[in-house]
Amino acid sequence: MSQPDRQPHSSPTPESAEQPSIGELVSKASEQLSALVRAEIELARGELAASAKRVGLGAGLFGAAAVVLLLSLPFAFVTLAEVLIRVALPRWAAYLVVWALFLIIATVLGLLGWRQVRRVPKPERTMQTVRDTARWARRPTSTGSGPDGMRDPTAIGPAEGSGPDGTQPQTAAGSTRDATV
Repeated sequence: MSQPDRQPHSSPTPESAEQPSIGELVSKASEQLSALVRAEIELARGELAASAKRVGLGAGLFGAAAVVLLLSLPFAFVTLAEVLIRVALPRWAAYLVVWALFLIIATVLGLLGWRQVRRVPKPERTMQTVRDTARWARRPTSTGSGPDGMRDPTAIGPAEGSGPDGTQPQTAAGSTRDATV
């Protein structure tokens, strides 16, 4: 069976004659994608700015609440002492109990803080580089490189701009450059 011959359209339409090339399509798609990404970033930036303002205001209000709570604590402890006086403790004993409560709270918080500080890892890499630097400072290498392998700027020897034999290069006039420059 033979397939029927398909005849192209009798005349090309102006739309099909002016179709963009694949390169142009890819370029347009890239431009549009780039514009879309920029628009999304601007939208996110605007939303985040509004959110950041709200978060900042909320944090400020939480801070103010903490300050007011902190300032109200002495009144709470005086009230506790007065209640203990009413229960039949002498005034000095009631305030001594409140003071002991302060000591217990301070001790517990101090121990919790000490435990947290002890758990902080030591800066091992920094300690090692300090040891390496101290070792190098006691016995600098003859190559002039520091503990990190970089050239020590105070080392004596061929420096940047010097010739392979350590001599200073000649200027256009034929004289050598001054070493203090």
